Amino acid sequence: MSQRSIALGANDKSEVSDWPTGLQLSYRSLGVLVSLTEMIGIILCSIGGEAIFDGMSGRPAMTMDVTMGIGTVASLIYVALGKARGLYRFQALYKPSRYFNQVFTTCGVVVLGVTGALFLLKAGQDMSRGTWLCFGPLMVASCYGIRLGAGNIVTSLLRRDAVIGRRAFLLGETEELARVTPNYLLQQFGLREVGRASLDKGNPGTVGLDDARMADALEQARASKAKEFIVVAKWDSNERLNAIEECFRVSPLPVRLLPNHVFRSVVHRHGPHESCAVHLIDLQRSPMSLGELVAKRALDVLGAGFAIMLLLPVFLITAAAIKFDSVGPIIFRQRRNGFNQDQFVIYKFRTMTVMEDDEKVVQARRGDKRVTRVGSFLRRSSVDELPQLFNVLKGDMSMVGPRPHALAHDREYGVLIGDYYRRHHVKPGITGWAQVHGFRGETAHTDQMRRRIDLDVWYINNWSLLTDIRILVRTFFTVMKHDAY
Repeated sequence: MSQRSIALGANDKSEVSDWPTGLQLSYRSLGVLVSLTEMIGIILCSIGGEAIFDGMSGRPAMTMDVTMGIGTVASLIYVALGKARGLYRFQALYKPSRYFNQVFTTCGVVVLGVTGALFLLKAGQDMSRGTWLCFGPLMVASCYGIRLGAGNIVTSLLRRDAVIGRRAFLLGETEELARVTPNYLLQQFGLREVGRASLDKGNPGTVGLDDARMADALEQARASKAKEFIVVAKWDSNERLNAIEECFRVSPLPVRLLPNHVFRSVVHRHGPHESCAVHLIDLQRSPMSLGELVAKRALDVLGAGFAIMLLLPVFLITAAAIKFDSVGPIIFRQRRNGFNQDQFVIYKFRTMTVMEDDEKVVQARRGDKRVTRVGSFLRRSSVDELPQLFNVLKGDMSMVGPRPHALAHDREYGVLIGDYYRRHHVKPGITGWAQVHGFRGETAHTDQMRRRIDLDVWYINNWSLLTDIRILVRTFFTVMKHDAY
């Protein structure tokens, strides 16, 4: 089946079937596995070429480390060139026969390149011309065989719906959505469709968006654990694209634009060459890259784990004090919105006589009668926040980030402050940029909350690991001031 028929086929399933049991491989891992297999094959071809020639000529065999070294260098060059030429893209693995010419020329470049390098380094005596005559054909045959086998495996995986792609939610115009199938998304971009929604408002040709449909689509994407949004719309309406982009500001997920039907049709007529490949266009990037997320998570786990061990006596003493001071549980639990507005239960030491988690939550104020005697000290010293270290270990929170608010306050300020929901573009934190600038405790006026949100947005836009460390250090000195209540 051609790419064009994949993209426009009317008989493809409109919904993704349940994943089967058994072997499943991610879209990205296929290219990695094939490249590793080819590297091993090329090294074995280097050893085999030397063994064949030595057996035919009767000369003493070369040492194994030399042939393995040369084979390793050749395999690394081959994989680097193959990556640059798109030989590890899904289409190249799924339809290997279309790329045999590129495989052959890449093998030729590798053989000539290694030969030239050995000559320049005056190491040509380490491998004879006869060995190269055996190595070259073996290398081509090995790569061809591996790719044919990979093609059969990929085809089998596709038939069993066992290729796992990145979870994506599609939104856009009804007409354009009808042209895009789940198979096309998986095979061209490595995306697994988990849902789709049309954003047309009345007449599909109008510029306006249906706000209710947009809100419902965002909720569906959140419930389906989508990792990114794909916008499917015509390119000839900048006003509509700008409106769509504006709607996505409430979500932290990356948003990418799928090339429209006309562009895809032109590309597909040119065949499968890398220079003609269809690429998605970024409309909104994730706040952090994968490497930055890993670094921040490492800081969270190490920081929270160390703090819990260090402060264990404080936990025990505080629990006992709360138990003897007033009636009620030691730990206060309340629902909060976290990353991408996913709800979680936050832990705190109980400091009040009430356990509010309803539609209306009243913020604690200075001199609040609901605060217990022990609770007053815990709030001033911020000891009441320590159980959130377990939220950090669970992954619901981070050591540093915008402070999570009660659900009722999220709804209230989300309407009043335009950038409010951008706080959910990262995990909430125990402390944050706003807190070390004095915005702790009650926000009696909307202007105070707006200033806090401005600081949270600055943190999101300017995040770095060094900034997190600076905030943690400044938090220690801020807490010493005992200015909360």
